[in-house]
Amino acid sequence: MGSPVPVGTGRGAQLGILIKSQLRESDTIARIGGDEFAALITNCTVERGEQICTGLMQTVRGTGYASQRMGEASMPAAG
Repeated sequence: MGSPVPVGTGRGAQLGILIKSQLRESDTIARIGGDEFAALITNCTVERGEQICTGLMQTVRGTGYASQRMGEASMPAAG
């Protein structure tokens, strides 16, 4: 068995850094397991959120890290 990978290294960490670089300072990215990430993008229109998600998916696919499942979800603001 190989040595454990320290937190913050490896391809998952690299992917997280790449995703974060595509987001605004106010947005949040979380690693939810292995190479799975979720991004919380707030204070924008649904249309702008969809543009951001599309750009993120294109960026990730371009790295070769992309799995077969990627998607987006939106939630309207409370009113």
